[in-house]
Amino acid sequence: MAFARVGGYLRDRGALFGSPAPDVIQYRFEDRGLVSAVAMRALVTPAGTEWIAISVPLGPAAEFRVRAALVANDELAIGALADWQGLMLLRQTLPLLGLTFAQLDAIIHALAHAAAQLAATAGYVRVSAP
Repeated sequence: MAFARVGGYLRDRGALFGSPAPDVIQYRFEDRGLVSAVAMRALVTPAGTEWIAISVPLGPAAEFRVRAALVANDELAIGALADWQGLMLLRQTLPLLGLTFAQLDAIIHALAHAAAQLAATAGYVRVSAP
């Protein structure tokens, strides 16, 4: 799969809500009352292999206690916590080679639900509750 095909796939499903740059896709994930913003970014390894980074925002990074975030990060079944320009993300990277749309859907689903679970226990990770 090529990154360019991901945007078309999501557009056909009516869930794409932005593409601020050729290598960035913004997507609205909805499932049984859960609504999450999901961002996808194209990555290329030094060897030229295409990867995708899928991220769900959790909140301002400054609000997260570092040790608690590291403990939470170790307990995640999918994704990893990342600080991107001051925003805490739950992020998963994957090679695009051989990735199917069904697999992409399953990964987005699992990542969005894991992010929601983290948000539900925000008092454990955040310095102050939102």
